[in-house]
Amino acid sequence: MVILLNGSSPIARAAIAEKLRGELENWSHLPLEALSEAVASQGMQIAQQPELLLRVACHCTEEMRREGMHTLLSADDIGEMLPLLREELGGDVVAVHLGDSENPDQFDFTIDTSVSNLNDIVNALIKFIKETPQSS
Repeated sequence: MVILLNGSSPIARAAIAEKLRGELENWSHLPLEALSEAVASQGMQIAQQPELLLRVACHCTEEMRREGMHTLLSADDIGEMLPLLREELGGDVVAVHLGDSENPDQFDFTIDTSVSNLNDIVNALIKFIKETPQSS
């Protein structure tokens, strides 16, 4: 299973991922902004090419799947690239937007972070994960 955490701040997304990983086994967190920084530090130019960067993230996610891991991808705003993410990773992607969204229909779930705290968000995600049949 792949869950995309979209929106909110990098700190909030990292806190959600850390707490979720502490509660569930076999989950990894891949923040797209960290991947972008890692790629840029290697002198590669793909950091300025969001579509290519997303394909690298999908490749990493597939590698983690082969190792029996589920993945939390996180991004500030995946925007128009969500269909590419779904195409690359198949139907196993659940897109969760944190905060207000200009395109709420684009996401499977939208969580209003103005009324939900960290524990509420993590508990909702855990409940969803446990109730969803997983192919990997």
